Amino acid sequence: MGTSSSKDVQGKPVVLIVGGGYAGVFVAKLLDKNGDFNVVIIDRKNYFLHNIGLLRGCAVEGWEARCTVPYTKVLKYGSIVQGEVESIAEDGKSITVHGYDKPIKCDYMVVCTGSSYAFPCKVAEADKKNVAAKYQALRKSVKEAKSVCVVGGGAVGIELSGEIAYHFPDTQVTLVHSGETLLSVGSKIEDAHMWQGPNGVSCFVCVVEHGSFR
Repeated sequence: MGTSSSKDVQGKPVVLIVGGGYAGVFVAKLLDKNGDFNVVIIDRKNYFLHNIGLLRGCAVEGWEARCTVPYTKVLKYGSIVQGEVESIAEDGKSITVHGYDKPIKCDYMVVCTGSSYAFPCKVAEADKKNVAAKYQALRKSVKEAKSVCVVGGGAVGIELSGEIAYHFPDTQVTLVHSGETLLSVGSKIEDAHMWQGPNGVSCFVCVVEHGSFR
């Protein structure tokens, strides 16, 4: 499954970009804008995922649609190959993609496979149309919950706690963190108490109030 490159770049040097995350899309757009290269993005998804803004989708209806951009809107001349890479040739001049009979050849290759992260920070659905259902189900669960516990006071935990506390003021949000300070820097957590668990495990627990992260 995929798209075809524009006739304007037929015969131009082929650049395969493995991975359509932030780095992959940045390089692809840079090389594609003047039509000097035949740029091909290879990714298992058919959309670019703006995962930095995705956590708000846990609380705001339809927000995930703003964070999933079809790859067809990314390139002016190049093309998209949707599939999982099985192998890369030792010389870096071809790649084997699951479901394709022949290797895809190139003149240059850029590997931008990025990172993985658990839902809801990232989503693994290959088709954009399946993403909304995941977040709709999550929002329903959060909205119906009387309390939510978020484990980890890093950047993700703080943002997720804040989004839920702000958009669902009737839901009690408890943030559990292993250190005395959020993000492991800054001021000591106010109104927190130490919880001593089994095997010497301990952490600080605080309740996130509505408006705390404005």
